[in-house]
Parts: sequence; structure tokens; C-alpha cells
Amino acid sequence: MIKSFESVGELIVETNMETLREAAKIVFGASLKEYEEDGKTIFTLEVPVCPSLIVVEKIAEGKYRVTCRSKCMIEDCPYWERCVKIDNERLKTFEIALKKIMGAEIVKERKYTWVPERVKEEEIEKVIDRIIKLK
Repeated sequence: MIKSFESVGELIVETNMETLREAAKIVFGASLKEYEEDGKTIFTLEVPVCPSLIVVEKIAEGKYRVTCRSKCMIEDCPYWERCVKIDNERLKTFEIALKKIMGAEIVKERKYTWVPERVKEEEIEKVIDRIIKLK
């Protein structure tokens, strides 16, 4: 059984697809995979079970809706709540990466259903700065 959870939040950003791809590389690293599905661009990483997804949907020229979710592959999974929280944290990390690449004005709207508890913005920013410098 494979199901995708509903997204737990979303970002509305004004940028180009290359910038979104660059932020996804920062979040997922070298194992980044990209594909198209139902008119949406999906960024994911190759893992044996329950891959995380960053879903990008074009809503206007140069404007995108970004959500994160997990593709659950475990029937009657007891960990769904944990996955939802992690997806929200991943979306927050993606937001920080975008801001580091293009500046704070790139994110036009943000909505988090669950507050990202474990994301310490200052620490994530330092890590992302190091990743960007390595390129």
C-alpha cells in the first residue's frame, strides 16, 4: 500500500525552477531525484521505504506553491504523525535554503499546519552557508 499524506504546510515563492532545484539539492543532498507527475515537479531522494517529497506546483509565471509530504509505504503505519512533523521541518529547512540563495523576499506566503519544533534556524543557516560555500 502506498499513500501520500496531505501536505502539512506550504510556501508560495516567486523565483525560477533552477533556484528551487538548488534549494532541493541543499535539503536532500547528492541523492536528489527529480521527476514530473500530474504537472508538478517532485524532488525526492532514493530510500528503500517512505521517501520524502518536496512538491512544486506552478501557479503563475515565476510563482510556485511548495509543499512537503511523505510517501508512506507501510500499511496501517503507526508513525504517520512523526512523518508529518518531519515533513514540516523539511519544508522549514527548504524555506531557509531559499532565503539563503535568493534573499528573504523570495517567500511571499508561508503556512505551517504544525509548528516546526526541532528546526533551529540559526543552526540550519550555518549549515546551509557551509554547503553553499563548498559549491
